[in-house]
Amino acid sequence: ALTAGLDSRAILAVLEHAGVEFDTYTYSIDRKTRQDVEFAPRFAEQRALTHRVLDVRDSVPAVARRVVAANYWPHHARVASMLMRWLQDQPDSAVVTGHLLEIGGRGYQQQYRDGFAPPVSPGAMADIYLETMHPKTKRALPVEHRDAYRQQLLPIFAEFMEETRFLSGSVVGGMPSYNQLYWEFRMAAWHGPALVERDFYAEALIPFNVRSIFSAMQAVTFEEGRCGSVLFRLIEMVDPTLLDVPINPHK
Repeated sequence: ALTAGLDSRAILAVLEHAGVEFDTYTYSIDRKTRQDVEFAPRFAEQRALTHRVLDVRDSVPAVARRVVAANYWPHHARVASMLMRWLQDQPDSAVVTGHLLEIGGRGYQQQYRDGFAPPVSPGAMADIYLETMHPKTKRALPVEHRDAYRQQLLPIFAEFMEETRFLSGSVVGGMPSYNQLYWEFRMAAWHGPALVERDFYAEALIPFNVRSIFSAMQAVTFEEGRCGSVLFRLIEMVDPTLLDVPINPHK
């Protein structure tokens, strides 16, 4: 999926370096995707890439309903039917996703900057979880019930720490606890369901799903992680001209 973002550019660099054949596509859904739709076709033309814009107005509602029924956390149900049609004559294709790149330095950064205690105990984990809940979930949890809910979370996070050997030294590199929690808790909660939707149209390939890569990405400072220094360096190593066009250019 070709967008104006940094993750997309990193995926493109990896694919070009691998020397495999690939096409690119961009979702046209709403105002949030307008910049991607304006950027991607021009960028694809410059790079001589085969590109297609998939418009949500061409989606099939019945397929979207089936995706929602199959998944407790729909991610992009409306575009599944468009990709099904596009890929129906390419049964051996894989859809490459870079979602896991969120692990690379963006995990709970705001909570780190806001002074939340490092998540090295069930209580600290519960506090970060409560702070970062989905807004709809927050609104559904009355303030007077928040403390009681936090108490229910403590044994759950204690079990999580034991089962994942959290901060046991099994993780390679100097990964901050905030990033490790994001990696092993939050990403585990939403990325798996997101891949369920891809089963409707293709095999999903995650080229970065290697612990040593993420450990190296986590070893940089929060400031370096926030600005994507590792990904910029990765792109430069493959082809610096990929950065001639700005990342998420401001209008």
